[in-house]
Amino acid sequence: MASTPTSKPILHAIVPRIAVGNAEQTRAFYGRIGFACTHQDEGFMIVERDGVQLHLHPSNELPTGHGAFWIRVSNIEALYQEYLAVDVITSSKVKAQPWGFKQFHICDPFRTSLFSPKVSLKKRGVLNKPGKQKDFSRDLVKHLIALLTSIIAQKRRSDGAGSECRLAFDMPSAGYALRLVNGS
Repeated sequence: MASTPTSKPILHAIVPRIAVGNAEQTRAFYGRIGFACTHQDEGFMIVERDGVQLHLHPSNELPTGHGAFWIRVSNIEALYQEYLAVDVITSSKVKAQPWGFKQFHICDPFRTSLFSPKVSLKKRGVLNKPGKQKDFSRDLVKHLIALLTSIIAQKRRSDGAGSECRLAFDMPSAGYALRLVNGS
């Protein structure tokens, strides 16, 4: 007889799988930004930093599109300075966003955009006002959807009108996760 679950399952993390180019170049780039390679075999690589994993799909052929994902961080200014020191920041600056993120971005050699936001709900007073958390979350989702709609439109213009992509968004109580991936 099948057992009845005693509690609702909880999702704990999302791990993006990203198409990248040459494995050696991939490993070198992600090493420069503090990720250690914890697994590698032909066509698959896992890099990790501070418990955050990225699953990479290296190939000798360059990816046809590009991806984007956000990695939530603390002490964003120190991370920005760390990335400046290893020369991976080209034009992005740490910037406060209207939806509560303070963020900057970098791109890997294969056009994958990595956004590093610091989410500051307390600074905006959201966590100190009963009933306001839901309103803030709704506004955040609206802003993120608008941003991704713009990214998708730009991707379709560059890759052709028939290109496909998927949007994944998760808002667990521990933070936010958002990514844009090529469709298949």
